[in-house]
Amino acid sequence: MTQNAPPPKDYGFFVGYFSKVPPSLAHFAVAVGSFAVAAFAAAGYLLAISTDAPQAAAFLPGKDVAGVYQSKPYPLIWMASDANHREGHTLLLSGNGKRGAQQAGAPFDGKAVKVTGDLLKRGTIDMLIVENFSDAGSTVAALAGPVQLGRWQISGEVCDGKCAVGAMKPGTGLAHKGCANLCIAGGLPPLLVTAEPVEGTNFVLLASDDGGPLRAGTWEDNVAVPVTLEGALERRGDLLILRLDWKAFGGKK
Repeated sequence: MTQNAPPPKDYGFFVGYFSKVPPSLAHFAVAVGSFAVAAFAAAGYLLAISTDAPQAAAFLPGKDVAGVYQSKPYPLIWMASDANHREGHTLLLSGNGKRGAQQAGAPFDGKAVKVTGDLLKRGTIDMLIVENFSDAGSTVAALAGPVQLGRWQISGEVCDGKCAVGAMKPGTGLAHKGCANLCIAGGLPPLLVTAEPVEGTNFVLLASDDGGPLRAGTWEDNVAVPVTLEGALERRGDLLILRLDWKAFGGKK
């Protein structure tokens, strides 16, 4: 090398025992890392906004409702008809987290109650996250009995009611399977989110053929995947309930 030759160009070659990363390589690593983080964030956002949902969800805190509490197949408040609900209105109930409202509502089964909590709404289905139960005395109007709609086969996806109504997004789909199984096992009501509207709704509450909750040990593999279920359909207020033919659902009598 002659005395006037320029210094060799730094191509940014990194050697592990060097105390510093060459500037050109450091800048490249920062640029690639920033791009990767941005790309993953964008992909997550696009996936979230493209997730299908039957209708937009709403969260309304601090609501009070009055009606008749029923524990089966899952905790419900059955309300009398009004200007907006000619056939009455039926709300699903949940506890906090992944727990149902069975324990809180146990003393009130079949009684008129007032319930306070936060309301989740999606389409025709509402769920109240219960904070407090109290006896309503005789202030609630008498209700008509359930309307039997015959035997149906309905296709859709089995989800837990709380997440499907809006507590989580996505509240449906295979990515939500583990969460949905935990929620249903904890006592939250299982819904069939239907592939096509049934009697004007995309949500059907699932029950065993005896009118009680789904039996453990048979439904778990059927959550978050396309299924076709069969059974007797009834309406309570504006809520549809499908009493499953248990053998058709993969269980045993």
